[in-house]
Amino acid sequence: MNMKGSERDPKHSVRPEVLRGGLRAVLGLLLVTFGLVAMEATPASADGGSTYYVSTAGATPTCAGAVDNSAAPFDTIQAALNCAASDSTTTSSPDTIRIASGVYVEHDSVAANVNLEGAGASTTAINGTFSGAVLTVSSPYTVGISGLTVENGKDLNGGGGIYNGGGTLTVTDDTFSQNGGGGFYPFAIGPGGGIYNGGGTLTATHDTFSGNGAIGPGGGIYNGGGTLTATHNTFSGNGAFLGGGAIATTGGTLTATDDTFSGNNGNVTGGAIYDSYSWTVTATNDTFSTNSAYLGGAIELDDCCTLTATGDNFSGNSAFDGGGIYVGGYRNSGATLTATDDTFSGNSATSGGGGINDGSDYGLGGSVTVADDTFAENNAAAAGAIVGGELGTTVFGSIVVGECLGRITDRGFNLDYGDAGANTCGFSATAGDVVEQDPQLGPLQENGGPTETMAITPASPAFHKIPDGLCPAVDQRGVSRPQPSSSSTCDIGAFEVVVPDTDLALSGVPAGTTVDATSPAGAVVDYTPPAAVDEDSPATASVACSPPTGSTFPIGTTTVTCTATDADDANSPVSLSFTVSVEGAAQQLSDLDGLVQGVGPGNSLPAKVAAARSALAAGDVLAVCGILGAFVGEVQAQSAKLIPAALAATLVGNAERIRAVLAC
Repeated sequence: MNMKGSERDPKHSVRPEVLRGGLRAVLGLLLVTFGLVAMEATPASADGGSTYYVSTAGATPTCAGAVDNSAAPFDTIQAALNCAASDSTTTSSPDTIRIASGVYVEHDSVAANVNLEGAGASTTAINGTFSGAVLTVSSPYTVGISGLTVENGKDLNGGGGIYNGGGTLTVTDDTFSQNGGGGFYPFAIGPGGGIYNGGGTLTATHDTFSGNGAIGPGGGIYNGGGTLTATHNTFSGNGAFLGGGAIATTGGTLTATDDTFSGNNGNVTGGAIYDSYSWTVTATNDTFSTNSAYLGGAIELDDCCTLTATGDNFSGNSAFDGGGIYVGGYRNSGATLTATDDTFSGNSATSGGGGINDGSDYGLGGSVTVADDTFAENNAAAAGAIVGGELGTTVFGSIVVGECLGRITDRGFNLDYGDAGANTCGFSATAGDVVEQDPQLGPLQENGGPTETMAITPASPAFHKIPDGLCPAVDQRGVSRPQPSSSSTCDIGAFEVVVPDTDLALSGVPAGTTVDATSPAGAVVDYTPPAAVDEDSPATASVACSPPTGSTFPIGTTTVTCTATDADDANSPVSLSFTVSVEGAAQQLSDLDGLVQGVGPGNSLPAKVAAARSALAAGDVLAVCGILGAFVGEVQAQSAKLIPAALAATLVGNAERIRAVLAC
């Protein structure tokens, strides 16, 4: 096969019908010749929830003597598996096989519901010595594997590490290393160097797949018509001659979340992931770096399939066409790609489409949609950023640094830069696009969130350009859009600038007030609390004052502090204060003295007030109470005579209030 093709048109640089037709023919021959079909087994008797132990220093006890007996370990894993398969108890719980540290040279068949628990992948290994599959799981059993290294397995039928023939398999905290051989041609011919999942259910979590390979598709994992869920795994240095250096899925579904794919090689297609004849592939918050293949340095999506890529980072991947992603679709219904909140940086293609190459030119359907993505520093002989397909590659709200080629459908609010003013993507200011302006991207780095991003600042022309109603819910990091939430616009690309919301304030803060005490405790004071000022709709701020309105304020001056809080405001909390002064008996007597000057017969009332003030100053409260009592009697006697009735009522009220303050 000529892998150079240097003189081909960049848009049609590889004849998909030829390449894929040959690939399918080879794959079909492999499937027929080597019988790569799901293996069936007659169910053994029900598991009983027993625990067996295995140690390199173990012996060969009877099954009955080994049940739940850590002092009687088996010397091989297969011996314990045989006991699990023949367990005659009736409980449906799986058996557990606990495997001590050490290297076990075995090829084990699993025909029971069982959990294999190693002492840790760094200390417990099963070594296949390149002479067959390390573990073979039969249908319909449910098997869990954790804390193990599965290494050096090699089988012509595929599944050098594990061959899952239709069972429900869960692998957690395991390492799969050097299964399938080393280098392309020493690889096992069958698919799935690390794991072959033939129509079963495979869940891989926190595992490491390193240095596995196959001539067939799927160096790390091959998913043939099953359900594969991969979460928080690392795939590095795996390879497959026929595609999918890390994972190949042909039929069934693949969900990859928070995984890292680095340095994998798919040779023909899909450096990290090759998808053909699958129903759906979902890649969320994954990192694809330095993977390589002829088509699709990171991912190759064949016809008939749907790929949803969200929040992913594609960096440093390389291919002849489609450094990041290559989309096929020359027959059937075509392929469908939706890429949202992703970053494509530093990917390269010898021919076309450093970031994405939509090769569905001959398609009868399918589509490619790019939304809120960032393309930067990608390169290719033609179209360093995007090669559009015959049906039109839709681009919305994305930063495209570099050239476009082919048919691009502009959905608006995009930014292009770096094509020497040629506007090769065909963006238009009338669609809300920012044409030929530097987005001022920061370097690819950790900016929060599960994957690396390229940040912008408020100085970027991509800042606050998309109307709120068209903004996606979050950016690549999971940061909500828009920022702040009160904004009417969000940012172009995969990164949303977090702008501190600092509009929180208080309005209607009461002025300082002075009141008279009404008891020895002071006085009850009511005031109108201030209101929060915040642009959030609906308002989320709250206001609290201390002491609150309606409290009893002591004699003297008290500072009231009112505080507005709102979790989404950077300036929260905001506080303002005012004072409440409560006047005691001394001040009230002073005020009364001013009221009685020149009131009543002669100087009698002013003399009584002066006497009360002197007694209070001397600490003689009893005398004050008596004097004020006489004062009240005299005022009442002169009311509506020498003293106007209204004034008399005021004087009596003030005097009685002072007596109450003194607890007379």
